[in-house]
Amino acid sequence: MPLAVGTLSSLLTKNSMENFAMLQKPTFAPPGFLFPVVWTILYVLFYQILKPAGYLMIPYLLWVTFAGYLNLGICLLN
Repeated sequence: MPLAVGTLSSLLTKNSMENFAMLQKPTFAPPGFLFPVVWTILYVLFYQILKPAGYLMIPYLLWVTFAGYLNLGICLLN
């Protein structure tokens, strides 16, 4: 389900990456193609509900924190 919603949102906002490319970004910002790859991997990790699945939330939390930090950096730079 999360992958389907992600695909739909990417179709609705397909031109937004051009706008994003024009923004000033922090020097440590990864390339744009990395974001959908990481989100897909993170969503595929929560496929089964198991006790160890809680540990798989750690990379998700780290990525969301990093993405939030990047958003703040972009907001402050622009």
